[in-house]
Order: sequence, then C-alpha cells, then structure tokens
Amino acid sequence: MTKTKHGGVLFFQDPDFDPEGFAIHGFFTRRGGVSKPPFDSLNVGWNSGDTPEAIQENLERIALALAIPTGSIFRLRQVHGTHVVSVRTIPAAHRPLPPEHWPEGDALLTGEKGVALALSTADCLPVFLLDPARPAVGAVHAGWRGSVEKICPVAIRRMNLDFGTDPSRLRVLMGPAVGPCCYPVGPEVAHRAALAAPRPDLFLMPRSEGGWVLDLRKLNECQILSCGVPPENIRHVQVCTSCRPDLFFSVRRDGELTGRQIALIGLKPGGAHKVLKKNLWTADGKKEETRASEEPRA
Repeated sequence: MTKTKHGGVLFFQDPDFDPEGFAIHGFFTRRGGVSKPPFDSLNVGWNSGDTPEAIQENLERIALALAIPTGSIFRLRQVHGTHVVSVRTIPAAHRPLPPEHWPEGDALLTGEKGVALALSTADCLPVFLLDPARPAVGAVHAGWRGSVEKICPVAIRRMNLDFGTDPSRLRVLMGPAVGPCCYPVGPEVAHRAALAAPRPDLFLMPRSEGGWVLDLRKLNECQILSCGVPPENIRHVQVCTSCRPDLFFSVRRDGELTGRQIALIGLKPGGAHKVLKKNLWTADGKKEETRASEEPRA
C-alpha cells in the first residue's frame, strides 16, 4: 500500500492489486481541496451543504491527480441498498453528470475503458473489484445496510453475468472505513449482521460495557470468500476513518454535517490486453463462450 501525493491531494493506492496495470484507482483522503470547514477540504458530497463550485474544483483536482478527464467520472445516488449499475458508456463531457442525472444504486461495474467509477464515503466501506481476464472493474459502497443485504456477493454475481467473471480470479481491494474500534451497534444491527455471513464471531464482537461492535471489513470479507474468491486475492487499506480526522471525513465522529471522500477505479485507455477464454452467462441464462484474443485498446 502506498500514499500518493499530487500537489496537495493525498490518496491511497495498492500496486499489488493491479500489477499488470489494467486500471487506475485511488482512495482519496480529505486533503488537498478548496472546501471550507466543516467540509475541509477535498469534499465531494453534493448533498453535504458545501458549495457546488468548491465540489467541482475538488473533482477537477482529483481527476488531475489520476490523469483522467473530469468528465469520465461516473457517480451514483447512493441509497444503502443492493442495486448494481452496469456502465456501458457515458456522454462525452468536460464535467461529470450533475446529481439529477445520477442513477440510484450502491455498486458500479464496467468493462469500458476510460470510465472512472466513483463512490463517496464517510465511514462506509468502499470495495474495488478487478477481473484481469476480461478486464472489468467494479466499485461497491458497503455500509452496514448494504452489507447485511450482501451487496458484495450481488455485485460479484452481476460481474459473472455481464462479463463472465470467474470469482476464483477476481481481485478485491477494500478501502478506508470505520473500524470495529469505533463502530458500536445495537441488537437489531447485530442480529442482522450475524445472519449475513458465516462465522459471525469474526466480525461481531461483544463489548465489555454491553452491546456489540461490528467489523464491516471482516463481514464483507467473509461474504466475498463464500463467493469463491481466494483469500490471497483480497487486500485491505487498514485505516479507520473515525480514528483519523487528519485524513478522513467521518459521520460517526462528526455527525452528518461533514464532507465525503471519494474512491475511484477505472480501466485505463490505450495499449492492448489479452482476453482469456471464459464462459459468459447472458441475462436469459444462456451460456456464450468467448475465445482468447488480443483486443486493441482505443
């Protein structure tokens, strides 16, 4: 795991997640933007109370840090559900689509080059998915509601349907999120979490003063492993957003009147890549087979 700085913009990357260089990715911190307190400073939350001008400038700085066009950034109206949006293409634009044009959902997938899938978080877990055989990428927003409804397995199944993704070859990278050190939950959440994955003792721990603490990272990891993803293919940015006010926004720590950081993943344009032989499942349940080939990248 590396911290990368471009100007004042600071973000996390993991070179071992994508050693072949299929994708661009970054988990951005709150540093390096123009927003004023309490949104200081790299805030991307359109409904946070910050000014649209500051948010747009922050997005332009983020795009510059990853060397992508600002208009390639595709965003969701995140609703803490399990709806998956598969992005085929986005309109050519100098700026991202305005919020009124964002689809609702909590996971994004694409096999298209030059599309940057974006999530905004302030404690929820951002999860990147990479299928190097297709290649294809995904971005999943996993709060406790989405996690107990198994948003990551839903997204992985959709990658199989859309791209023929084999879970045994899928790579997973989990970003900064609230840790169990700062995530006490009540009995209703604890009960639902305990039913959401095998081995609840790994992600749900009793507190000495009563109640429970939830490990979002471990809960999602247990679900992803049950999909057939090998443990060695799952990587983490082990940082608690609530513990690091110098780096991250946190609703748990600061309340709703705070900013949101962004997480971005997309396939790089240019070059060539090999498409491996695999099975594709169509929406009507029929299997199609693709052949190994070299496809130029536009």
